[in-house]
Amino acid sequence: FADREAKNWSTQGAVTLKPTDWLMLFSAYSQAFRTPTLTELYNDSIHFSMGPFANRWRPNPNLKPESNVTREAGFGLTFDQLLSNDDSVEFKASYFSIDAKDRITSEVHTEFFGKNYSGYINIPRSKSWGWDAALDYQNQWFDWTLAYNRTRGINLGTRQFINSINPDTVTSSLNVPIASSGFSAGWVLTMAENTKFMKNNDAKTSSRRPYAPQAGYAVHDFYLSYRGQGSLNGITTTAVLGNAFNKVYYSPQAIPQDGRNAKLLFSYQW
Repeated sequence: FADREAKNWSTQGAVTLKPTDWLMLFSAYSQAFRTPTLTELYNDSIHFSMGPFANRWRPNPNLKPESNVTREAGFGLTFDQLLSNDDSVEFKASYFSIDAKDRITSEVHTEFFGKNYSGYINIPRSKSWGWDAALDYQNQWFDWTLAYNRTRGINLGTRQFINSINPDTVTSSLNVPIASSGFSAGWVLTMAENTKFMKNNDAKTSSRRPYAPQAGYAVHDFYLSYRGQGSLNGITTTAVLGNAFNKVYYSPQAIPQDGRNAKLLFSYQW
């Protein structure tokens, strides 16, 4: 394939106002630019197999860079000593709107005796919008965060939902320090709504039929983490048991997600 080169400026501006110690108002505007990855441009490996038939990724060296404009506005609240002398509470909420040009997304064709391949394409014009909100409570015993995201996105050419948009999601994260040892234990609960709202989606499949709505789910992750102290300062190690109860669930594109899995993460900062 011929060499590819793409470049552009990414600009961002934000304004923050703090009329009181406990209230923050903010607004932001940004222009983002993303070039296609090597995988999106050139991948030609097997995507999945169906008996004797193999669905392969088809390279798309003509894939265009993706650009978008994001507008965001919101507020934050901060309170100390709310329930005890050493606690703090932070709440932040924002509304965002994203206008995208040449959004990069995948398409899958699964005809047994016709088109049978996967690849990446551009959506000429799309729009997504939604809400983010997060509540964080900390004291000497634990740190608890509750986050909510609602995102909707449409292909402006077809006026249908973009099939890669995630449903409404609530994430609860509890982190509990173990004495002053540097160890902490945690539990992350992710709850997602079903995708029935997306029944008229722009699935790029050989049948041209929208992806079937997927059921909602709840997934539990547990972890044990160690943050180095003294001579081990800068080292962080975390053992994670993901999807601990082996929940079977699917993405909006009907792709099965990871079952029970274990990960060991290590980082060193200096």
